[in-house]
Amino acid sequence: MRIAVLSIVSLLWLVLVAPAPTQAAASGDRRVVGSESMSCRGQFASGDATIGFRSSMPREVAVGKTTPAADATVTFAVPQALLARMRESGVTSVRGVIAGTAIHLTAKIDRIPFRKVRIPATRVPDSGPMVLVGTGRRSAFKVAEKGNFALTLTESAIVRLQTTLQGRTIRESLSCDAQPIKRAGSLRVR
Repeated sequence: MRIAVLSIVSLLWLVLVAPAPTQAAASGDRRVVGSESMSCRGQFASGDATIGFRSSMPREVAVGKTTPAADATVTFAVPQALLARMRESGVTSVRGVIAGTAIHLTAKIDRIPFRKVRIPATRVPDSGPMVLVGTGRRSAFKVAEKGNFALTLTESAIVRLQTTLQGRTIRESLSCDAQPIKRAGSLRVR
């Protein structure tokens, strides 16, 4: 009986918890993961932040063929000055969007944007850092010429945060710029 129960539990774990093979793995895609140190300016506070990026990208594509969109995740480490201001003001949670982020394909297309990156309501921690996680989509794209092209991470981002405090909606928009821009891999167009 104990072996049967363990077998059922193991089977449920495989069905419910174990990672399924992804479309990216099946098609030879790989994860593009990277982060940029950015200087952010806002109405209530400014400071340095780290913005992280994660999405799948093919290793190679056929010239002129559309590569479909894919899921994307963007993380934002809230600048310490803004986080301190939120805590002092009694802000308990924030939500928002991250706009303007992209993977750049040098020389061929200007950018492959991340779209509709939304940050769900996230609790402001009592201490320590705060990292917001937004999810959205990497846009579909196509390349018109053959060659090997460098992929670089976005050079700027707009982070729009919103909270409700004492019955009022408060918004903060942070404009962030990266220096230097980081390389995130390459793409072969055949």
